[in-house]
Amino acid sequence: MEHNGNGHPREEPWALQLTAVGGDIVRGGKLSRFAFTLEESRVSEMEQILAKSRAMEPFKRAVRSYSSSGGGDHIRVDGSAPSIKVRRLLAHILTAEPHLPIERVSLRGRSGCSDFVGTVKVHTASETRVYEFVWDCRWRAEQEGWTDCFGYPDQIRAAREYDWRCFERWEAVHVDAFASHTLE
Repeated sequence: MEHNGNGHPREEPWALQLTAVGGDIVRGGKLSRFAFTLEESRVSEMEQILAKSRAMEPFKRAVRSYSSSGGGDHIRVDGSAPSIKVRRLLAHILTAEPHLPIERVSLRGRSGCSDFVGTVKVHTASETRVYEFVWDCRWRAEQEGWTDCFGYPDQIRAAREYDWRCFERWEAVHVDAFASHTLE
């Protein structure tokens, strides 16, 4: 910005403005098509993940709802967690366990700047599986050898390029199988 002499700032006609959402570029008051393409590709990727999963349809609808609005039945979050990190966890569950007929999930996590750590219970009609997880974009950046202009691990690049594929840990810690209740 420059001052035009009468005390009011004058914006350069080609000045770029970055919005609160990374990757969205506004130039001359118009939103770049790039912003929509990135989000559309993530939605498309989630649809591909859902298509390969044996999760139950009500759960799949909940995942779609959560991905678009940050809320959905069959997905319980104890405490608070950023919806983007929960969406990444949902994508990971569906790809790591595509054979499970998932009905619902409940999770408890702690979200830091570069990580999301916690436990998730994955419920099916016949069992509940408990997993411990660590999603860490800093770890992924270190694995890739990526550094930013200050020499630190480029966690922004890792989160952007790997999205839900930054899980450093995914470990089954417990399975509760339900006994069959049939009358003889």
